[in-house]
Amino acid sequence: MSNNIGEAWSVIRGVAKESFKFNELKDLFGRCGLPIERLAHLQQKPQDGTTKGTLMDGVDSLFNTLDTDARN
Repeated sequence: MSNNIGEAWSVIRGVAKESFKFNELKDLFGRCGLPIERLAHLQQKPQDGTTKGTLMDGVDSLFNTLDTDARN
C-alpha cells in the first residue's frame, strides 16, 4: 500500500472501528466498492465469532490486494 494511502487508512480504520458496529462496517466497506464478499466467512456470533479487529484486518488485506493489483 502506498505511503499516503496507508497513512489515510490508519486514521480511517480507527475512526470506523470505534464508530460503527460489525455489520455496519461490512455494509460501509461494501458500499465503498471493496469486494467485501471475500470476507463473507467472517461472522459475528455470541461465541467464537469474529471480532471487529479481525474484520478490520480483513479489510486491510483487501486494500493491500487492490493496491497490488493496481500496480500490476
